[in-house]
Amino acid sequence: MENFVRMFMLLAEVAVDVIRKFLEDKIQPDNFETFLQQHRHKIYHLCYNRGRCCSCGLSPTFPTQAVIRKAQLDILFVQQPGVNCSSNSRFCCCSYIATPNIQLNTIDITLCFAIINNFITLNQQQNDCLNDIRIVRNDISHFAHQHDIDSAEFYRMWGKVTNASIHLAAYTNHTYSADILDKIERLRTRPILAVEYTKSLHEIVKWINKDEEVRIHVYF
Repeated sequence: MENFVRMFMLLAEVAVDVIRKFLEDKIQPDNFETFLQQHRHKIYHLCYNRGRCCSCGLSPTFPTQAVIRKAQLDILFVQQPGVNCSSNSRFCCCSYIATPNIQLNTIDITLCFAIINNFITLNQQQNDCLNDIRIVRNDISHFAHQHDIDSAEFYRMWGKVTNASIHLAAYTNHTYSADILDKIERLRTRPILAVEYTKSLHEIVKWINKDEEVRIHVYF
């Protein structure tokens, strides 16, 4: 169980923060709220992808499948009651505004990935790093049913997430990257507290439930 919990903590305490920081740097000089407001229409259709909304042009294009869930859209935006939309469209985008004062630390890793994939231009190394973290994140959910990770698999996964996190952090600056490396090394060697075991297991259950919600949302 220790390998599993330590791997989960690397993802939840290090990799997620690195990805948020990477996204924050990419959207500058805007803050997250401004970024969401500017891209409201496209983000709306990452959730509602089956028809025109009040803000669509003459030849709109939509994702072939929904990318984010309604619950995720509701984290990013709030709906204003009583908005008088001039369109007769079934779907109304103009009633949504970015959640006031929203911060990147309020969104989880899957929502970070969705935003990065649809709005951020990446070079090959950045894309590879994010893919490595995404794959290990998905793998760790499957290992939850096996109670632990064997040593060989643990070191393989740990190496992938460590290298990806350090490289992504370096795009912010080398001081931040060095801090991340130090944080990773301390996490690798320090004892895991009992309370951290409990918290990690609770959080992984949330991950699994969210993954199931996404599967249902996409395929049904």
